[in-house]
Amino acid sequence: MGWLLSLSAAVVAAIAGCLLAFYIGEKCVTWYRISSFEGGSGYAVIFMSLGGLLAGFLLGFAVAKSFGTGFLNGTGLALAAVAAVSGVVYVLARMGGDVPPELNGDSLHLQVEMRMAPGWQPSHLAQAGQNYCLLTSLAGGNQRRRPRHGTLDFEKATQQDGRWIVPCQVPIHSTRAPLLVSLHLGNKSNLEFVSPLPSQPTAANEQWAPWSSTGFAQPQTTGYEYRVRVQRDDVVRAERQAAETAAYENRQRDFAALNESSPLKAWLPFANSYNSDDISGRAQRYLATRLPEFEALLTDPDPAIVLGALKALLYHQTFPDTLTPAIIASGRAVLPLIEKAKQAKDPEDPDKLTEKQAREFVEIWKSVAEKTNAPTDKVKTEIGVAAAYAKQGDMQDLALAMR
Repeated sequence: MGWLLSLSAAVVAAIAGCLLAFYIGEKCVTWYRISSFEGGSGYAVIFMSLGGLLAGFLLGFAVAKSFGTGFLNGTGLALAAVAAVSGVVYVLARMGGDVPPELNGDSLHLQVEMRMAPGWQPSHLAQAGQNYCLLTSLAGGNQRRRPRHGTLDFEKATQQDGRWIVPCQVPIHSTRAPLLVSLHLGNKSNLEFVSPLPSQPTAANEQWAPWSSTGFAQPQTTGYEYRVRVQRDDVVRAERQAAETAAYENRQRDFAALNESSPLKAWLPFANSYNSDDISGRAQRYLATRLPEFEALLTDPDPAIVLGALKALLYHQTFPDTLTPAIIASGRAVLPLIEKAKQAKDPEDPDKLTEKQAREFVEIWKSVAEKTNAPTDKVKTEIGVAAAYAKQGDMQDLALAMR
């Protein structure tokens, strides 16, 4: 076949090669977990598409020039060659990557419940939410591949018969077997086991498997048990939406139950910046009519009530003069929180949750107290002295901010 017709067939093959490489590139982003950080996954797809464009042109030209007898015949052979090579690349890429399983065309999540050993108690870091779970596939020689991170929300942990049950959930990103499931709670409890589920889960696996104590990677692990199941992505999304809807409806119901005879502190949870909706606005407007009564809230022995009152006062630029002494003195309500955080004696397991609460309290108190234009040095000094024990973290930042 002549040069001109061969070049024309090569152009068509190049376009086909580019499109096929783009498709394979998009699949590889998922199979090889290519990060989108700073456009990494996008650049990878673009480079693969350009490679497919060049390879398609060269292969198409060689095939058309060598075997083509006409434009249509040469173009057909060139496209067939590009499709064949692309098919081989696709198969090899799929074999080397982590291909997510599907059930009824939907992606899957692995849900785990870990029943902790008798007597196990969560560390401070675990209670503060410094937890995560991983799902890891293995390559040849049991080499760990890049893991998939999941969620481990300790607030959803429960206790049954005196034992903690900790849930976690992670998307299933691979059909490779085995898959290792890892749960990390704080920096002291790290558990890992081999998932007993098949590489291609079925509808039967949507039910909880029996509790098991086998398959742990740590031979010394005793007293721990787990159970697993899979959930389709649409079910997970529906459950999440249902939970959000139920929470909002409960909030509406609780707010509707309030009236002028309700305790003032009962209004506080509805007047905060975390829920900027109609309920929050109505609660703020109502509390504005009762500012003179806030002195009782600001002197409440419960730091949570004092914090709620300070949050409500954030929305106001001026306050009754009678509130100023109570606002300034309310800073001392953080002292019990500082003392509680100080009780954590293990430097590797600080009470991060209480430290965070104390820092939030002081930041909000400072914002409200500054609006009074009254001196706060004395209270700041007391807070700074109480927090001076800390050598790092939120508590140290708090102590420095009081200077």
